[in-house]
Amino acid sequence: MGGETKTSGCERCGAGCRTEKPVYGWVCARCARELDVYYLMLVGMKGGDPIQLYLADRAAGAVPPRT
Repeated sequence: MGGETKTSGCERCGAGCRTEKPVYGWVCARCARELDVYYLMLVGMKGGDPIQLYLADRAAGAVPPRT
């Protein structure tokens, strides 16, 4: 149902403050920003689509950890 509140923290780092970013799921603003920067830099170096790169990393369990 729409408008439900999640009780758990960020899916990536566990922080309590989180937002829903369509590609990343429930992550905190810091993790969303880190992932945005990482995948945009990766696109600059390798080319491709940042969403597809993220989804491939997620499927492989290779999403970079929080810094």
